[in-house]
Amino acid sequence: FEAYIEEALSKLATQKETRNTYEKLDNEAIDVVTGALKDGPLPDVLTVYLSGTDLYAHVAQEGPDVAQRAYLHEVVDPLLGKLGDKLRSRGALYGRYVVVTADHGHTEVIHDDAHALSTKDQGTPPALLRKAGFRVRPFKLVVSPKDDFQAVLAYQGAMAYVYLADRSTCANEKQVCDWPRPARYEEDVLAAAEAFYKNDQDGELVPEMKGTLDMILTRRPKPYAENDLPFEVYVGGGKLVPIERYLEEHPHPTYVEVAARMRDLGEGPHGERAGDVILISHNGDRDAPDQRYYFAQPYHSWHGSPSRQDSQIPLIVGHPWHSTEAIAAIVRRALGDHPHQQKVSDLLLALRRQPAQRR
Repeated sequence: FEAYIEEALSKLATQKETRNTYEKLDNEAIDVVTGALKDGPLPDVLTVYLSGTDLYAHVAQEGPDVAQRAYLHEVVDPLLGKLGDKLRSRGALYGRYVVVTADHGHTEVIHDDAHALSTKDQGTPPALLRKAGFRVRPFKLVVSPKDDFQAVLAYQGAMAYVYLADRSTCANEKQVCDWPRPARYEEDVLAAAEAFYKNDQDGELVPEMKGTLDMILTRRPKPYAENDLPFEVYVGGGKLVPIERYLEEHPHPTYVEVAARMRDLGEGPHGERAGDVILISHNGDRDAPDQRYYFAQPYHSWHGSPSRQDSQIPLIVGHPWHSTEAIAAIVRRALGDHPHQQKVSDLLLALRRQPAQRR
């Protein structure tokens, strides 16, 4: 969806016209909500999501920080005012908690083919996999059941996920792989990891990708019914190093709780959904945009790295009757000593359990 929007917006004449497209999306979202609030029972929990701030930051030529501040001030603030007026007219803010939060941050990147590790046929991760002997799934939503790909790439900005088949089940072209069967560790997983690692050192297979990767993560595959192992850092020659130890030896001051977050992502009975190999580009570990790389078509900003800038989110909780101290106590109990995004729903449940009487 984002790629489609960006392609359409690239044809617009001015940056103002580009932003207007996202303004229209958010205006329509608020119109739908305020329209539903005209009559009938009031919702116990009302959730409103405005996507324009994030989507516009990806393509804004002025960079994400300037673009987001302007968009919040000039677009989001008036729209929330419109929503607040409607809620007040129905008495829906009387004794209600208001929670404001957001998704990830953004990191500025260079809008060109050199820094965008895209899905094109040359100079890209799919090209590297093909040169390493893997048949790669086409980049489209639906493929034929007869398609014989052995590797799948999924992009997420600063990270990319590589899913691998047991190539012994589909060694020849036009043989469909047995995907429920885990990939072989040495012949498939390590073969792909080594190809990315070695190319990052010497650029032999794909010169354009030399020096673009910060870390390559992998682990020994498990059958789908079993708990998956933690990801570790691939350091070449078939060797893996635990993430904690690798970061002790190679400090990344801008990264936040990488090992713990990777355990959340990749361990457990459904850990295979995170792939067999994870590529982390030089992005959140670099200070200058011209040293950052990302898995996507050309954008002006991206996210998805383990950096603090990409990882921290705002959380604002308000109530018309309760003091800052009283609200903070509730929030701290719900979030605990190590707040993370998954606990926002715990917080909402905790707020619903609070007494409704005026204090």
